[in-house]
Amino acid sequence: MVLFIIILVLLIGALAVLLFSIKPAEKSQCKIVKAGDISKVTKLTATINNLDNKSFVYEREKIDLSKYDIFVVDGESMAKKNIHTGNGLLVSKLYGEEKFRLSGTPLLVFEIDKERKHIRNPHEDIPLFIEYKLREFIGYISNDEGLGVMIQQLSAQDNIDEERKNNIFQKFHKAFDFYDGTTPLIMSYTYPDDQLGYSFHHPRFLVGKVEYIIPKKAIQL
Repeated sequence: MVLFIIILVLLIGALAVLLFSIKPAEKSQCKIVKAGDISKVTKLTATINNLDNKSFVYEREKIDLSKYDIFVVDGESMAKKNIHTGNGLLVSKLYGEEKFRLSGTPLLVFEIDKERKHIRNPHEDIPLFIEYKLREFIGYISNDEGLGVMIQQLSAQDNIDEERKNNIFQKFHKAFDFYDGTTPLIMSYTYPDDQLGYSFHHPRFLVGKVEYIIPKKAIQL
């Protein structure tokens, strides 16, 4: 009887040690991608809620999360695309020549070129924790002729007057000259202040394209 009690006490003790030593599954910190002006930002931290090391079901399709980088949106410049602060994005990375073979209008995640940003806006401090921005792809531009054709096409859906046209050309020239002056730049747009805003990016700063949008309820802010 005494032996039984001793064994029982030892088993209870071992069980208690086991229970207290088990840590709850840690939620991984998500990368934040800015949708909007990166100089107008408050720090947003987010974790994926109950998705770590699991699959994600998207319109009845089972998605393997290990194949994607997970970002969380901060900003409302893509609200017209029904993407808001707190939405998650599953992004497939692009490498090498893949960055020059985009087509259609995919959503893209770019790494922010802080050196260029600082030169353009020397008096603005860029928060260290903001490293990525969200844009929608338009096309590749390598010269004025190509940009002129693109602006003409865009004018069918956007009212681009002469002043805006000149501004777009100036943006392109500054970006093209800042880099090597030979590599085609990626032209993209977003919706700051409900108006289409155009920008140009060197392909080396392209991280990848958005494949799936995660509902806000799956993200813990």
